[in-house]
Amino acid sequence: MRIGLTCYPTYGGSGAVATELALELGRRGHDVHIISYASPFRLRGLVQNVVFHEVDISGTYPLLEYFPYSLALAVKQHEVALREQLDILHVHYAIPHAPAAFLAKQMLEDDHDIKVVTTLHGTDITLVGLRSSFFTVTRFAIERSDAVTAVSEYLREATYQAFGCAGCRIEVIPNFVNPDEYFPVDQKPAGCAALAPPGQVDAVAELLHMGDLYLLPSRSESVGLSALEAMACGVPVIGSRVGVLVEVVVDGKTGALEQVEDLDAMAARAIEILADERTHRRMCEASVERA
Repeated sequence: MRIGLTCYPTYGGSGAVATELALELGRRGHDVHIISYASPFRLRGLVQNVVFHEVDISGTYPLLEYFPYSLALAVKQHEVALREQLDILHVHYAIPHAPAAFLAKQMLEDDHDIKVVTTLHGTDITLVGLRSSFFTVTRFAIERSDAVTAVSEYLREATYQAFGCAGCRIEVIPNFVNPDEYFPVDQKPAGCAALAPPGQVDAVAELLHMGDLYLLPSRSESVGLSALEAMACGVPVIGSRVGVLVEVVVDGKTGALEQVEDLDAMAARAIEILADERTHRRMCEASVERA
């Protein structure tokens, strides 16, 4: 297939999953064209069958106080789809990617039929999409997509409750990790004292390999990718009993879940796990198997 994929290139679960999906599709022989304003942080170097197309956001005009990125994105999606004869536009994060893709599809209608797949990741529904400025267009984009997926059961139900989405069917496709990069190690790497360098960190797996437990005390969590990555590295997760974490973490088996903001209970469970070497080892093994 020939696939156009749009995501936010910055740090975050939606960009990470979208890029990993692009890389795996490329390995399987599909032509993937990533369309965004910058190269995603997990797209490192040249990759076979995966091409990055930059949306030009450099233009300025006195009457436009804020640059209309969604329109520039739609133009680039249209351009790439037409030139590369794309079969699918797969957009990650509803706003503004799904409306832009729908506009690109409308512009292509007389020349080339293309399907739009929208993947919902979390705050695009639970936070951004609920704002009055975006609510109507978010619901419109979901209903007009040819297919819609969500990364968790929690997010699917939250979308139905918030938007109704008459006539649309949302399929759950959980987040995933690449086991070639995220895996348990027999011995923790040297350098655990230097875990907090200044600035953002790309090589997350290297840090997780140094950990014994992963603490995720979120108030809300509809993605849970970092928990999954930790478990794939053999690191049990201590987190809040909220959102998708109850689907990812098995309390008492791959870590522990406590009520939101009950940090004392989380600390107690962490000490309990770390104090018992056999329990900790068993949870490490169960975390890998679960991931």
